Amino acid sequence: MPMSYTTLVSGKTTPGSVHNFCNYLKVPVEVVLEEAQAIIYSLLRVREMKTAAVITLTAAASSVALPTGYLEPIAMRDREGWDTIPHNFVEETTLLRRRIYTDDVLETGTPMLVSVFDEAFQFDCKAEEERKYDLVYYKQPTLLSTTNTTNFLTNRYPNILRKGCQAGAASFKQDDVQDYAALLAELTGLIDRANAESDMGRAA
Repeated sequence: MPMSYTTLVSGKTTPGSVHNFCNYLKVPVEVVLEEAQAIIYSLLRVREMKTAAVITLTAAASSVALPTGYLEPIAMRDREGWDTIPHNFVEETTLLRRRIYTDDVLETGTPMLVSVFDEAFQFDCKAEEERKYDLVYYKQPTLLSTTNTTNFLTNRYPNILRKGCQAGAASFKQDDVQDYAALLAELTGLIDRANAESDMGRAA
């Protein structure tokens, strides 16, 4: 039976449900499923998680809010031709050292360096004019629900989602620490393999 949200949250007698493959009726299925996805998306980096957006830094601004679901940057290019990420993507301390203030006011100029903190892209100076950036980044997919019953995890990586739910269920059951650790290790192993395959075949 194909994996779906409907199947996963069904009763114990349904093959493929969390209660069925975890064999524990007291597991809060919706909670386990949500937390499993959170763990998976924090580690997984595959093609289905890549998306694009246009970022606009308005004149006299030095930051732009991160897009919804932003996880990690891949590339960002100024419309004038500057490769902002990865070439000018710096640590927070480096960005702060490069910011120059006069009478506690950040200087205005051509933004060159960028970092991420305070849930925003932070630049090294205020923009003297509006600037647009083409951004490619990893985005957290919409979580499975009654209105979003399948996604690339259920279709392409059902083994990863199942292992994530098993690890989550073991934690709720307060199983032996070694049992939970073993399941978590299996989960991270599956995710590492998927990430490696994605890196090997950029067009896979």
